[in-house]
Amino acid sequence: MGTTEESIVYQLISAIRAGELNSDEVVGERRIRSFLRTHRAQILAAKSKNGLIIQGECFQKVPISLTRTTNTEWEADLPGIIYLKNYYGTKLLTPGFSNISISNEEDYHLHKKNIIGGSIPMAKIEDNTLTLRIPENASIYAMNDALGLKAMLQCLKNKERVIMSAILVDPEDGIDYDWTTDPYPMPAEEIQLLKNQVLRQEFNLILQTKSDQIPNTKNDTLRYHDQGKVQS
Repeated sequence: MGTTEESIVYQLISAIRAGELNSDEVVGERRIRSFLRTHRAQILAAKSKNGLIIQGECFQKVPISLTRTTNTEWEADLPGIIYLKNYYGTKLLTPGFSNISISNEEDYHLHKKNIIGGSIPMAKIEDNTLTLRIPENASIYAMNDALGLKAMLQCLKNKERVIMSAILVDPEDGIDYDWTTDPYPMPAEEIQLLKNQVLRQEFNLILQTKSDQIPNTKNDTLRYHDQGKVQS
């Protein structure tokens, strides 16, 4: 089993409490988990930008509910997702939908006007909303065979949820994710990098500020290195 989010959180809390924080400095689970989400997104985005592979353990399955908006389009609200270049790794998994590519808005609309592309089911993501288009003359060849198209249409007719694979901003949006028992969705070798980044960027200034305080009375008119003479 990989490292759980709970274990990472309490390792960080332990390290922070060992520092010179004032007693009024509250560092709890919710705050640390928020920092983990932020810095995990930064690390993975930078890794993708540098052309490195994002491992499969970063991706989770999330259910989405599609609602019909036009004769040929359906929409679904998405949770927060970390998008990589060309929507790498973000895909629909439910049988019938798995061959549908997710494109940017421009390509989506260009395909709608294309003689060939106009008959191919497509999807786009914009402002955390997924739009699925199934043309009335949808080509069965784009779905591998007629069974794929039939399965997809049946799923939509029955208003069943569709499963998507994505890197989620909040891992708890994933199916059956338990932060106390499930491996944190990040490669094990990068967990230490994540912890170091949280400690350095979120708490280093606090630690420096507290350590600059001189116990007992201090004279603000003296230079810092002269304060010791006053104390003595």
